[in-house]
Amino acid sequence: MQQALKKEKPALVIPREHGVWAMFCAPFLLGAMLSDANMLHLLAGMGLLAGYIVVNALFEFLWRRKTSTCVLRTVLLFGGVAIVCLAYPMFARLHAFWPMLIMAGLLLVPVWFIRHKSERHFLNDLIGIIGLTMLLPLAAGLGHGAPGHEIATAMLLNILYFTGSVFFVKAVFRERSNLRFHFIGMMYHLVLLVLPIAAQLSWLVSLMFLPGVAKMAVAVKGERLLPKTVGIIEIVNVIWFLAWNGWLYR
Repeated sequence: MQQALKKEKPALVIPREHGVWAMFCAPFLLGAMLSDANMLHLLAGMGLLAGYIVVNALFEFLWRRKTSTCVLRTVLLFGGVAIVCLAYPMFARLHAFWPMLIMAGLLLVPVWFIRHKSERHFLNDLIGIIGLTMLLPLAAGLGHGAPGHEIATAMLLNILYFTGSVFFVKAVFRERSNLRFHFIGMMYHLVLLVLPIAAQLSWLVSLMFLPGVAKMAVAVKGERLLPKTVGIIEIVNVIWFLAWNGWLYR
């Protein structure tokens, strides 16, 4: 009876955090918005997502070595999916995949943090955001491309947005009692409101960061939020962010 009540171990190692999925999907979708979406985006998107799951599983193995069987199963399954799905896009648009070289190099950073048992460090999250943002120029290259300044602006906006999300999530959970962290996080979000205007972008760009100020205010107030609630907030916020970007680059 007790054995029946025990939770079965997961057969595969799949990322559970909502933010992880958002940090992968958002830059890829932004890159597709900047160019003409086509079948290559669908195939490459599935392949890159499968590869992302493989990398996450390997990091999980470095962090918790007791999941080796699940990791191996995940690597074989999703590794195979990645190879199949990426074969044609890489054959048709090999030049579009140059960002993967940078992403591969940045993978060394989280390995270092895991080895030093500091995988939750803010800098580690920031490097992860920068690495996944490289999916944006990759996705743009799968279409007809986009002007360099548009790609650079979209990449910067993506990094700024998800850095704000890191501030919010950490302020709600790990840094809940850290008033200094709350102050820095709130200042960061307020700066995001004026930064687009200072950079001579449309003032409408500031509106995509407005929900971040509201989120951070809730965190600073000390409201206790369930992980599920935070996940829903982040999903709604990233949809808002993508919608505004889609309107700006329409």
